[in-house]
Amino acid sequence: MSRPLSRMRREPISPDHVQAKRFLHRIRHHRSTTLSRNQPAPDTLEVLQGIFKASGHHYLMTLAKLRKLWFESVDHFLAQNAFPRNFSVTKNFAVTQEWLQRFADQRPTPELLEVLTRIRGRDFSRMEHLLKTLSGRLDRELAPAEEQLIRGFAAFRASETVLHLTVYDGSIAQALQFEMPSYLKLLHRLLPEMRIDRIRCHVGDLGQVQADQQLVAELAEAWPCLLPETVGRCCAPAFIHRASKRQAVLVLLVESEAVREELIRVPGLDWIHAEITCNHPAASGSFPRVSLAVRAGISVQHVRTNAVALAAPLVETPATESEVTAAPVQRQVQRILNELRTPKPALATQDSSDSQNAT
Repeated sequence: MSRPLSRMRREPISPDHVQAKRFLHRIRHHRSTTLSRNQPAPDTLEVLQGIFKASGHHYLMTLAKLRKLWFESVDHFLAQNAFPRNFSVTKNFAVTQEWLQRFADQRPTPELLEVLTRIRGRDFSRMEHLLKTLSGRLDRELAPAEEQLIRGFAAFRASETVLHLTVYDGSIAQALQFEMPSYLKLLHRLLPEMRIDRIRCHVGDLGQVQADQQLVAELAEAWPCLLPETVGRCCAPAFIHRASKRQAVLVLLVESEAVREELIRVPGLDWIHAEITCNHPAASGSFPRVSLAVRAGISVQHVRTNAVALAAPLVETPATESEVTAAPVQRQVQRILNELRTPKPALATQDSSDSQNAT
């Protein structure tokens, strides 16, 4: 008895299925049936971390965790006067004699090897800086084979992880710098899975930063209803860049320069801004214009998911002052702040006596 023709034919594999399979293989996620009995299946957190890492957002889960613990586990002074902004990693590459010997085995062009020998001992923090230096020394553009060889052989290694905080006053930033070792120990206890080498403060409006993050999350959740599908599937809200209280730009990420130019031409940035503010009244007056930024390899869905994930901890209710005990670090920072803000009586007396003598 022959089988039905519908069962004998195989449905064609869609490109989305192939892409999803490659992505899951990239993050090393396998079905539970392929796992051995001694190898446990990955939990949801591990899968999420793999997804964010594969999409280029290595520290998104750590930042979301820190924001959730911010009002619960840090001292009251830090929680009320600063807020986690993002993580950044400083990378470094040094042209050493050992590296030059290994690079010579790759048989580069003699003039490229000669230029690299001349800059032996220099450090570079970005690949673009290294390529630009080599091109300037050669007095020509690098050949495609030369550039590919440099990109594949020059390994930039992480040298420092920086936590960026938004503070509302410059004196608070100075006080936090004085007590940085104590706060680094506190962060190490909260985030043992991550090494933080330095804290960098940026002066800004804490309330405005949190409000902007929540607004971007609202836009990300309602994005399919704000713009037509042909436009909404090409871009996604990432963050609000605010130069001042009245000068703000909603940054939308796109995957290529071609998509950016097409959206600028049709339907245009003014039309996109008008549609967003019209369909989401809460955004009216929050940002006067929108801008498009290229991020190669990004997914619109990932950008929206990231915006929602970062804003989730902001709904937590801050701890009241009566619920938080005064920590030694808090008292020390408060003392420094008082010294910075209060003029010294001795100096005032000296200035008055000098003015009377001059008279």
